[in-house]
Amino acid sequence: MKNFYITILSLGLLLAIGCRKEEVIIDDPIIITEPPTELEGAFFSGQVINKDGQGYQATVEVYQNGALQGEIETTEEGFYNTVDITLEVGPQVTFAVREENFIEKYRRLESDDIVYKDVDLKLFSADNSTLGIPEEVENPGSLELVKVFGTITDKYGTPVSGAAAIVGYDPIIFMGTLNIKHVFEPTDENGYFEVLVPREKEVFFLGVVDARDEAYECWNFLNQRDTTIVFPFDNLGVVLEDTEVIEDPNLSFEKIDYEVIGRLLDCNNTPVSDAEIKIKAEYFIAGELVRETFLTQEFDADGNFEIPFTLCETQEVKFEVEARLSNGFGYKDSFTTSNQGTLNLDVIRACEDLNIRTTTLDLQIGNDVVLDDITFFHPQLEAPYSINSTTLIEGGSVFLWFVEPQIGENRLDFLSIVSLGNDKLPYDFSSTEIRAEVTDISNGFINADLSGEVETTELGTQTITGQLRININ
Repeated sequence: MKNFYITILSLGLLLAIGCRKEEVIIDDPIIITEPPTELEGAFFSGQVINKDGQGYQATVEVYQNGALQGEIETTEEGFYNTVDITLEVGPQVTFAVREENFIEKYRRLESDDIVYKDVDLKLFSADNSTLGIPEEVENPGSLELVKVFGTITDKYGTPVSGAAAIVGYDPIIFMGTLNIKHVFEPTDENGYFEVLVPREKEVFFLGVVDARDEAYECWNFLNQRDTTIVFPFDNLGVVLEDTEVIEDPNLSFEKIDYEVIGRLLDCNNTPVSDAEIKIKAEYFIAGELVRETFLTQEFDADGNFEIPFTLCETQEVKFEVEARLSNGFGYKDSFTTSNQGTLNLDVIRACEDLNIRTTTLDLQIGNDVVLDDITFFHPQLEAPYSINSTTLIEGGSVFLWFVEPQIGENRLDFLSIVSLGNDKLPYDFSSTEIRAEVTDISNGFINADLSGEVETTELGTQTITGQLRININ
């Protein structure tokens, strides 16, 4: 048996469904309303064709009541019928086409009427599928197999064809890799798929489309993904009978046109032309956060601007707006809306100082560890000055909280180090017991000497000294 491997951190591999050398389809069979009068029971006919619509000669296996009832050799044009096979009216009939170098595919349908359901069956070359080799089915007509099927359409009822409908069972996750037995079938032109899985198994469904297809750019996963216990499959539960998969009801591949317009002025109400406006959009598609950025540097003489763009259709979008002038001043704001089309920001006044300041911290912990130039980034500080900031450094992070420093002795409100085990940052601690002696507030800086003791996770109590230089320009 071949199993299906998915590296959870690399699920994008599923989305690149490779090109196929060959595809075989059992086309819609001819509807027989008047079967031959000498026949009793159910009767079927149809044609096996390739992906180009040309007849394909193949062997069609026919099963009923759990056993093979006969095999049919099609004509060179792919035509077949069950005139030489006795089939009961009532029990399900399973058709199988299992050609060398092709993935096995099946159709199971009712035989309670001479007029029967569609029998589209698509077979893809096993050499060209990027979805792995599916589980083999020894007896497609076995009563210990049940049918899992569905019709994938978008929320407007448009069929999604060519998607990979994957049904898995017996999942095992080991060291970040999902190993799951599976069967799959591409959806047909009506969005329909059908596979056979063992009865009384807990099964999982995943539907994906080719990420390279521009038509499906907005939505790659087709399942609802709200009841999954094996990411990113949906848990369909234990199947005891034929089970229909219900696709995501919000599925949409549409792109919506937006345009953000407005007028940019400086603090003196003068129209601005030497500037940049950036629009960041955040929204969710199939549970995944999507981020996109759009910008313009073009303004007319009155400061008017427009930024056209398209987004995938969604319930609501969070927009972040940032206007930045060449002198470092600008404007920031954010809003969430379900409105589409033109979004008018009206007049924007770029009066906020967006220049980034840096505050530095030097520390010595115990006798061995010296950390120089730990740098915090922050906007301009206003009186009464305080800093509340986190910075990431190699091996961890440092958090500093210092409120309203004054000349003389102060208490540092909070200082902590979170280590990731790197030699550069070997200690974990957090403390409110560090003294900060402010020695000078001038020339746009607050200078302070730090001293005290901290309880490190690794080595217990350690002395700490340091210098803090806060930029208040």
